[in-house]
Parts: sequence; structure tokens; C-alpha cells
Amino acid sequence: MSSHISNVRPEPDQVLVDMVDYVLNYQIESTLAYETARNCLIDTLGCGLEALEYPACRKLLGPIVPGTVVPNGAKVPGTQFQLDPVQAAFNIGAMIRWLDFNDTWLAAEWGHPSDNLGGILATADWLSRNAVAAGKTADDIKQITIRTHEACIRIIDKKGPLNNPADRDHCIQYMVAVPVLFGRLTAGDYEDNIASDPRIDALRDKIACVEDPTFTANYHDPEKRSIANALTVEFNDGSKLDEIVCEYPIGHKRRRTDGIPLLEDKFRTNLARVFPTKQQNRILEVSLDQKALEAMPVHEYVDMYVI
Repeated sequence: MSSHISNVRPEPDQVLVDMVDYVLNYQIESTLAYETARNCLIDTLGCGLEALEYPACRKLLGPIVPGTVVPNGAKVPGTQFQLDPVQAAFNIGAMIRWLDFNDTWLAAEWGHPSDNLGGILATADWLSRNAVAAGKTADDIKQITIRTHEACIRIIDKKGPLNNPADRDHCIQYMVAVPVLFGRLTAGDYEDNIASDPRIDALRDKIACVEDPTFTANYHDPEKRSIANALTVEFNDGSKLDEIVCEYPIGHKRRRTDGIPLLEDKFRTNLARVFPTKQQNRILEVSLDQKALEAMPVHEYVDMYVI
């Protein structure tokens, strides 16, 4: 007697379908959920770093073949390893779970939700690094539209060659293209070694400015003095991101509460570029104290900046 085995693939279990639907489609709107996720992230990574103090944990980490480095691979926090996402997930997961010392979910079966972070972080890191290396949030973009005020268009809406850093930091298309490609915009990004990347000019050609009369009016209104800009990104497949509008950027007088801490952090960073720690602290002690600074003679204050 013979029998056959059906080659018809069964439908996925409903629980798997529900999980996929949740991952792909569920929109999380809870501020508490995002705050909790951030706290779990830093606590979990911290516990992983603590686990590195234990040789029994460290000996499990690294590539399968010693010395292997995967180009654009996922990195393992606290180490120099750069691995394929599967091996990186094992490394990060081992560190996280080693001390059993982070979040716990008490239910019918106890568990640690952040055990999932090993796979999530390694995969996301690997995807992110490969996307940046390939230059693809640029190849997929059809157009970026900047809705702005008249002064912006008159002063920094520039096409054509940009010959030096002064040209580049007066070109809004350059100042948008660099963050899209690299996720940052620093003083160094205006230099030739960055500007020579052909992807920047290719993306600049896709960025257009249009004047919004209301933005222009509010820019000149003494009661507002807004510096409004709005950004829309359209993709080659016809989809687009929701427009993002910012009326008062960091640095505007209406956002001093947001801006001053960043200004002070910037000052600390720049002091650290030049001065040893003790001298940095002396300068900070006076500079961040309104009364002490006003009471100090100018020449004494300037003397503090001498190497």
C-alpha cells in the first residue's frame, strides 16, 4: 500500500498573521509606550555593557572565524566587532541576557521583553548601514519641496556649482541634501571632502523652493518674526511623506527653553576641543554664572582662554 504526502502549503497560523499585521500596520500613538521603549533600550544596553566585565560572557562574543569583519555589518556595543546580523544578534542577545538583570514581564509565564533587542538592534543596524552605503531615503526620492519665505528664496535658494564652504552654507538645497544622506549637518560637512560626494549634487537637483505668502508675512511681522519652513518628500513610486512644518526653529527667541541647553552643550564641546579638563571647568564656572561673569574684569576673563 502506498500513500502520498500533500505538497499543498497550509495557511499560516493566525497568531503569526496577527504578529505580522501588528509589526507592519499597527500605528503606535502612545507617548508612554515610546518613553518606556527608550528607557528599556538604555537599561538593556547598560546591562549588556555590565556583562562585558565577565570573561565567561566575553569569550562567547565575536565572529565565528576570528578576525572576520563584515563590511557595513552590525556592530556589537562595547566591542570592536562588526558582524553579520545573525551573529551580531547572538552577541548582543548573549550580553543582554547574561546577568538576567533588566526588564521583567510578570504574567502566566515570566519573560524579559528586551531579549528581543538583540535581533531587533542587529537587524536595524545592518539595514541602516547598508542603506547609507548604497545611498538608496536619495535614489528613491523624486522631489523634495521646501515651502518657505521670500528671504530664504532670495538669499539661499541656489542652483549650480558651489565652489567653497561659504557657497555651501548659503545654499538651502545643500543644507537639506546632506542631512538626508548622512543624518547630520556640521561645520565639517561644508568642506570639499564631503561636498565632493556626487550624491549631494544629484539630490540638490531634486530640491525646489516655493514661496508661501503667509510665511513671508509672518517673517516680517514684528509680533512673530517666524522663520517658517515646511518640507515634503515625494518618492518615485508616487508615495509621499506627510509635510513637516517648523515655524520657530531652535535658536528663535520663542524657543529659548529648548535652545539654551543646546547652546551650552555646544560651548562645552568646543571648549573640549582646545583646553584640558581643569581649564574647561574654570571657564564654565564663570561663563555659566551671570553674576560672576558680570563681576569679572574683561582681561581676566580673556586670560582664562590662554593655553
